[in-house]
Amino acid sequence: MEKIWPALEYVASSSGALGSAVNKALGELVPILVNAPADGKTRDKWLDRFWQAMADDGVDYLSPVGDHWGELSGSPEVAGRWADELVSTLRSCWSDPNPGGYFYSATACLSCLLATGCYGELLDLLKLPRYPSWH
Repeated sequence: MEKIWPALEYVASSSGALGSAVNKALGELVPILVNAPADGKTRDKWLDRFWQAMADDGVDYLSPVGDHWGELSGSPEVAGRWADELVSTLRSCWSDPNPGGYFYSATACLSCLLATGCYGELLDLLKLPRYPSWH
């Protein structure tokens, strides 16, 4: 994942074929990573590296990783820590009355809330944005 953006950063792909190929590859890779046997320390290192790769990604090729962040966390406890870290920023962004608020980690936060069973908080958050969309 760390190498996707640097490898594709200067490749012109207005047709969307490149993004589709990356999305398909991640569709195969993410379930493997979710189910990979790893102790907590190793998984935490993976998550830190995945997070940095998503932050460095210039066109959101890695957005499917955020969609599965709760599962990738490996446990409800770890997902809960991530949710605690992200939820206030998401709530602030989505509560802002000025248009254009965007938080690239929104789906990661929602995924963590789902993984931890915080359904009430998840539903409350989904009521906030003017244009709610979360597949």
